[in-house]
Amino acid sequence: MVRQITSILGDGPYPLEVDSLAFREAIDIHIAPNVSLVRPRTPLLNQDEAHAHAHDSYEFTISFSDSPLLRQDNHLIRLPAGNMLCCNPNVLHGPAQRITNANFLAIQIRRGFLQRLSQETYHKSELSFSPKPFKPPRELLRLFNHFIDESQSRRTGHELILNALEVQIAIHFLRFAPHGHRAPNDKRTESRKNIARAIEILHAHFTEPFSADTLAEFAGMSRHHFFRAFKAHTGRTPYEFLTEIRVQKAMEMLSHNALTITEICYKTGFSGHSHFTSVFHKKTGMVPRDYRVRHQSGKSETKKHAKPGTEDAGR
Repeated sequence: MVRQITSILGDGPYPLEVDSLAFREAIDIHIAPNVSLVRPRTPLLNQDEAHAHAHDSYEFTISFSDSPLLRQDNHLIRLPAGNMLCCNPNVLHGPAQRITNANFLAIQIRRGFLQRLSQETYHKSELSFSPKPFKPPRELLRLFNHFIDESQSRRTGHELILNALEVQIAIHFLRFAPHGHRAPNDKRTESRKNIARAIEILHAHFTEPFSADTLAEFAGMSRHHFFRAFKAHTGRTPYEFLTEIRVQKAMEMLSHNALTITEICYKTGFSGHSHFTSVFHKKTGMVPRDYRVRHQSGKSETKKHAKPGTEDAGR
């Protein structure tokens, strides 16, 4: 028993010596090769800062008593009754104040085992859980009860059932416990990718009616977060950015196209001639007609003075 639990926990220190009489009298423990469930036989009467400890396994604790104040490294955490708390390997954790009648269930999962399942499930073995309490799903609680029952009964084939249950328990933690595989700057990277996707959509569909909600949905963000991230990334709002795309397209058409100004207006997504003229003048300092005259006449002058043979060479 001692060898099994220290194999899962890894190096201590532990709040109680696992091979001591006090440990055997105080703690009820159920063990499979990679998972152990630990629960006091009666609520622990006196737990304080001296019981802080660390070990190499992942630990998930559900409290059945009222909101003890706990510590994980420098984090103070209030754990409401019925909620669960995650602790990563080798993080010093324990009571932050004296706790009486501590009633809890602690699940230890071997680090290599959980990281291997994480690799198979998420293709990432580096696994870090948030120290934020969460409400465990009922299915997870049923798995705990089933695990304890099989461990106690030791019926024929209980080893195989425990092996299957430890995988199910671990997968449920990967599904429901707050964790992340990302490095601290990955959220910014993901945000930049989402904004780049939105910019591609604006360039591809600049003639279509503008919808901020639809664009935020394409980017996979809330409307508020999308607007903030877009402006931080581009220096402009999505509408301002789209307007600049439309004006740039209009400038190209006015310089190289025989379409009328009204046709160009609608082909670049503007709602009407007067609106197009107003926006174009604001962005370029010229109305569309003057811009066309200047740039097309400039092109004509260039062609007129071009040396023989250069027109074909430039095509």
